[in-house]
Amino acid sequence: MASEWFYQVMGKQVGPVSSVELRNLAQAGTVTTQTPVANAPSGPWVSAGRVNGLFALPNGAPPPAATTGTAQVPPPHAAASEESSGLGTATKIMLGVCGGVCVLVVAFLVWSIASRDTWELDNASRVSAKLDEADRLQQSDPLTAYKTYDEVLKEAKKHKITDEQFAQKLGNAEKARTALYPKVQEQIQAEEAERRRLTDEEARRVAEEKERIAQQDARKLALEKRVQEAVALYRDPPGSARNVLKAVKKLEAKTEVGVNCRDYCVAVGETWADVKLFAESRDGKRLPEFTFLLVSALERHKVAVDYWGLVIKGGVLSGPGDALQECWRAAHERVEMAEQLIGGDDVEAVIVRLEKLSEKNDVGR
Repeated sequence: MASEWFYQVMGKQVGPVSSVELRNLAQAGTVTTQTPVANAPSGPWVSAGRVNGLFALPNGAPPPAATTGTAQVPPPHAAASEESSGLGTATKIMLGVCGGVCVLVVAFLVWSIASRDTWELDNASRVSAKLDEADRLQQSDPLTAYKTYDEVLKEAKKHKITDEQFAQKLGNAEKARTALYPKVQEQIQAEEAERRRLTDEEARRVAEEKERIAQQDARKLALEKRVQEAVALYRDPPGSARNVLKAVKKLEAKTEVGVNCRDYCVAVGETWADVKLFAESRDGKRLPEFTFLLVSALERHKVAVDYWGLVIKGGVLSGPGDALQECWRAAHERVEMAEQLIGGDDVEAVIVRLEKLSEKNDVGR
């Protein structure tokens, strides 16, 4: 039989062990007749009951011949030289396991001592003083007493209490807190409701701020995209845009040199027709900012016409000149911006200015 053996215990391979050690393991019951054994780590594996001489049969009958083709396990005296050099491998394994267990036990004890909860030792005096103060406040200020008991008990609940007297003091505090609750229940609930209200209000504020920032970022991205598109779009504006701009500027010129109400009304009507036709055209739709500015400028002139008519009818008795000048100033501001767009002077500045006016809801004023 080979001098080295391997066996399996609970699916794990053990070895090599000598033939004598294998016999001892069989006698001790560690290796049973069903235990897989082999002469090499890679097998072949057979049940230990098929190995010659490994298990003695009743009445001293000779063991059956092995079918594995291996030699018979030699008697104990034949392998005496294997054990004469010291302890067997199985014994060494068991000693190693015992030693490992002892090390783990010692390590656990050291860890337990090092990690022992010292909260009670460090805080007993402070906690006791707070509980004594709460005891004194039970009649004069039950709400403060209740809160003190509650705070201390919540803190102590997180720790292991070993001192009996201290544990008793905490138990009395819990009874006192329970007894005080009916007296302060409404106040406690009111404070909790206020805390929830403040928490909800803060959550809403945070959510609104996040939404505001998200919208601001979205507008910024949209503006950057629109600026890029507008710069390319207004680089070569169509002739129809230049023509309608000239018509609006001609109307402005009449207000600068002086015009009567009748002639002004006719000029506004004619110019409005030109602007409306351009706004509905393909070019007008391709240049939305330019079209918007001209339409907005003409709306200011229409307001001026209406106001001038009221002055003539006597509906307005004072300050007609100031009101007309304000309408014409607002119209001129929009015409200047439209001229900047198709002139390519500073398209980005006009787009940004329109965006700011839109945020202030001032584009239509």
